[in-house]
Amino acid sequence: MPQYETYPAADHSPKDHGMVVTRIAQNGIQEVAVFGPYTENQALDELAQFSRKGNLYVDVTKSLVLRVSEREVVIVHDSFLSKWTARAVVAAYVESV
Repeated sequence: MPQYETYPAADHSPKDHGMVVTRIAQNGIQEVAVFGPYTENQALDELAQFSRKGNLYVDVTKSLVLRVSEREVVIVHDSFLSKWTARAVVAAYVESV
């Protein structure tokens, strides 16, 4: 199974990157999705697009979107019918042993 490091130290190498999205519902159910592989620039572009439009799993239209850094976005959704948070972060692929 591929492993990703979410906070690589100043990683600008051409190795594979991905976007890891973690969504946690009010009842504690956690879902994780990994998108990619991308180059670092493509992954950063995907994260920026995700923060504006969301995707099939995360709807950002009526949510609070917090851009924590260039590599991380947190989304908080609180409505009458559903409450959840999501975190999307750019990650670098790590060779596993």
